[in-house]
Amino acid sequence: MDDVKWMRSLLSHNVRMPLSIIQGYGELLEEGKLDDEKQKEVVTKICGNIKYLSNILKLVIDNDSSLLEYKFEVVDILDVVKEVSQYMKDFTDRSGIKVNVISQSEKVIIQADRWQFIRLFYNLFENSLKYMGRTGNINVMVSEAGKDSILIVYKDDGKGMPEAEVDHVFESGYRSAIHKGENGHGMGMYFVYQIVKDHGGNISVISDVGKGFSVRIILPVAQGDS
Repeated sequence: MDDVKWMRSLLSHNVRMPLSIIQGYGELLEEGKLDDEKQKEVVTKICGNIKYLSNILKLVIDNDSSLLEYKFEVVDILDVVKEVSQYMKDFTDRSGIKVNVISQSEKVIIQADRWQFIRLFYNLFENSLKYMGRTGNINVMVSEAGKDSILIVYKDDGKGMPEAEVDHVFESGYRSAIHKGENGHGMGMYFVYQIVKDHGGNISVISDVGKGFSVRIILPVAQGDS
């Protein structure tokens, strides 16, 4: 992929949604109808999204390759899912979509780059908001899959995509035939795939027209495992 296309795709899939979230929360503050506790919550979400955008823009404008180097640390993936789903809540509510984060554990810990997984879940949620085509649910199930790995199952009950196209969903620039008339660069799931693979994980998709879109991710608990 050439540099210009890469930059446009990165900005499209990593800037538009958090920027819209900041705008939405800013408008809430401007209305002046929030109590002190809600104001604090909104400001925290705005700051989190600004920090995320700052990293993306630094990567693009400064060509700071260090941001592409993974910074592994102890991460509660369940907490990351909940954080991003809260950032997206106004958008999902507005679209008539209910997000359910499901886990039998209070924490699901792995060695990972937290910022990259925020990117991953932003892309998954944005993909659903863009292509579900109807009201419904997004279910994110996070669980331990033995002592050495965890399982994440992300599923929406939108209009899905043809089963015959599923094998191509992670290809750079690929877009399903049923989405050709909609905005997008076909890079969201490619970014998701790269993040999972760079963490030593495996990812697969199950979908068919009218049956929703399901993503299954298996990740090692510690780096160096597979």
